[in-house]
Amino acid sequence: MNLRQLILPISVTALLAATAVTVFRFYKEEKPFYIRLKKRKKVPYKLRNARITADTLVAHVTQGKLNFVFSLSFLNDEIIHIQINDPIYPRYVVQDVVKLPSTLKMEDLTMRHERNYLHVSYHNFNIKINCDDLEIYVYKNNDLFLSINAEKFFVMEEQEPYVGIAADFLFLNAFKTYGLPQHAERLSLQANGNKLYRLYNTDRFAYSATHPHESLYGAVPLIYAYGTNQTTGLLWLNSSETIIDICSKDKGLRSTFFSESGAVDFYILNGPKLQDVVRQNSQLTGAVPLPPLFALGYHQCRYSYMTQEEVIDVSNKFDEHKFPLESLWMDIDYTDDKKYFTWNPTTYPDPERLLKFLENKKRKAVVIIDPHIKVDDDYFVYTQCKKGDFFVKNPNGTMFTAKCWPGTSSWIDFLNPKARQFYSDLHRDFVKSKILHIWNDMNEPALFEIKENTIPKNVLHYGNWKHRDVHNLYGFYQTMATYQGLLNRFNIRPFVLTRAHFAGSQRFAAVWTGDNTASWDHLKISVPMCLTASLAGFSLCGADIGGFVKHPDDELLQRWYQLGAWLPFFRGHSNRNVPRREPYLYDKSIQQRIRFSLQQRYKHLLHWYTLFWEHHTTLKPVVRPLIYEYSYDKNVLDLDNEFLVGDSILVCPVLQRQVEAIDVYLPGGENEVWYYVENSTSHKYTGNVYFTMSVEMNTIPVFYRGGFIIPIVEQPVTCSADFLDGCSLTLYIFCNVKASASGTLYIDDTVSFHYLEKKYTYIRFDLKTSQISSTHIHRNFGDKSSIIIKSIKLYGYNKDVHGVALKIDGMFKDDPKIVIVKEIDCIQIENLDINIGQDFILTLLK
Repeated sequence: MNLRQLILPISVTALLAATAVTVFRFYKEEKPFYIRLKKRKKVPYKLRNARITADTLVAHVTQGKLNFVFSLSFLNDEIIHIQINDPIYPRYVVQDVVKLPSTLKMEDLTMRHERNYLHVSYHNFNIKINCDDLEIYVYKNNDLFLSINAEKFFVMEEQEPYVGIAADFLFLNAFKTYGLPQHAERLSLQANGNKLYRLYNTDRFAYSATHPHESLYGAVPLIYAYGTNQTTGLLWLNSSETIIDICSKDKGLRSTFFSESGAVDFYILNGPKLQDVVRQNSQLTGAVPLPPLFALGYHQCRYSYMTQEEVIDVSNKFDEHKFPLESLWMDIDYTDDKKYFTWNPTTYPDPERLLKFLENKKRKAVVIIDPHIKVDDDYFVYTQCKKGDFFVKNPNGTMFTAKCWPGTSSWIDFLNPKARQFYSDLHRDFVKSKILHIWNDMNEPALFEIKENTIPKNVLHYGNWKHRDVHNLYGFYQTMATYQGLLNRFNIRPFVLTRAHFAGSQRFAAVWTGDNTASWDHLKISVPMCLTASLAGFSLCGADIGGFVKHPDDELLQRWYQLGAWLPFFRGHSNRNVPRREPYLYDKSIQQRIRFSLQQRYKHLLHWYTLFWEHHTTLKPVVRPLIYEYSYDKNVLDLDNEFLVGDSILVCPVLQRQVEAIDVYLPGGENEVWYYVENSTSHKYTGNVYFTMSVEMNTIPVFYRGGFIIPIVEQPVTCSADFLDGCSLTLYIFCNVKASASGTLYIDDTVSFHYLEKKYTYIRFDLKTSQISSTHIHRNFGDKSSIIIKSIKLYGYNKDVHGVALKIDGMFKDDPKIVIVKEIDCIQIENLDINIGQDFILTLLK
């Protein structure tokens, strides 16, 4: 393959010293390739020689002597794929991200010519292409919803070192844009045309929470253009540095993508609703696999726990102070001189004993493994990678080296399938314990003392591709190999956390918001960052509790725990140069508030688990901005300081210092009911109402939506494993205006892949016409479970209840132990003792 070798250098604008390492601050909107593409003369491209081959329309795109190959196909009735590449000097095409095959039959695709237009039809779609200037009009049911190349920004450079590409998209009648994780940005993207969003995976230590256009650790080139009647998604499948310009127009929203290299390759998600495009994206790039239950509990991390005795001590103190905990995390200092897949023989002399200790405590261990490999001829990973030719190379063919945590290091070339297989196999011998899981960090890839703090763009990868072509895929491929390596042990679902990510990374790893700072700005911005990630398919997302950099004051730390308990990934984490902040180190009043937040998480943990099962099966995000559920409500278009957990819980965190009240918006209209439950009392509200809510340090504003049933574990637990040892559930039933409600519960063994063999239990709960019932949608997790429904709390039920009649598996049960407690706001039914393996009907008697 004859590829050019030259590349433009990237300018550096500032320097920042942090943790004794030179770190470059380099963000600049006007990147050289962007300036060049923006100023390029708009010479029209022409479409010629169109034909249908198999399930694809193929044509030539020409400009003077340049000749490119154009292809258009439909993956299904909702997703369109367009690609333009160079047949002589092929551009890099992203692989392994899109998982949805085309279901199109050849006879379903037709084309016809009309003067200088080509019409391509498939079911309800009609695509009209102006063959003389390559403007593409996309219709569905005769309604135009997207125009491509309307402003003639389409370009494909074809002279090394300049091989940039660009294309503009006009979303008709759209007026809001969402997407483009990862940025420290509000939910709704700015569309003023003055600021540009950069996608370039970057190690941004202590990044700003108020500079939303700076590139961060993830680069997901996905946008949703929202309109009242039509929301359209666009996945720009390009892994080189990319700049996105979003601008409001009279006819809608224009978004222009500029990429430094690669093929023009994009997918159009037709919607028409926001819920539809979110689902279509997850169909395209994959869902988060069902995580093991422990992944949804609380994790404790620090850079670093320096000895295995320190890890043991932290675990013991969590027990001593009655804080629930799932796992202890070990940063780079557990290794032998920063050599991954090793243990420090002095400070971690007996890792098997450590892992056995944690296993006996029903806890897990998560260790960090970075992609840089210490250059050391006595280090087995280095010598085997060198022997296998698995490292990235300089343009002259020598092995690329640079400075990172171990000193002089080399980087595994994860684009090489053999290198990925070798890397996966490393986990087989290292991860012998069932409780050991992996954290992939520094995989942007990050390094020291080089511009951009990453591998230079002219470094070569497998297939002779330059790093500039594949930069944003590097972390994707590392986590793919890590996940595969963990799959090869036992029958245990892997848990992987990654810092760098691209579209599709959600299939392999959880993500977080990176090296945030202990500030109120970072607390606040973590909400829209996680909501944007969730809309893009990354449902398992969170932020470091308290902030990784600097040290939070007591108020900020408590508010962060209160918020973190309601985001999917829940981890306390801190840097090495700040005071320790494990919860038990604080005074009793602070401990109690943190403990309450942790228990709030564990009370709802089976509900979280059910939501992740339903994400896996329905592709609905786990945490959701209000716009997802209430797209008709103009009040929630930009609302990102409150959010939904599933469709039934509304979280309104306190995000400001020393406030005595917060403004709350409850959506849904006058027929929607919301409940705020505090201790033994509850307050009932209707939707579409703004109100001011008084708060103090114990307040966690959480509202439950009428019409839903949520199973809650009332008693304190030490970890998620306690649930399968036997726990008691309380069904919280929140009535809607029709005095009805429903909910679900999913249960399996919480760790294995047996659920793929349908070994699980899935239950639907209902309240209808004075009857509360459970029905097994699927029952194949043992004949009986150790989980018992002990009681019911019924809110908003306006009829008198003087007794109950209980039928279990079709048989009436006369149980004198059942007690009914009537309160002003709630009817409690206690001492039920119903095994969740049994169907029941509980009739409320007047």
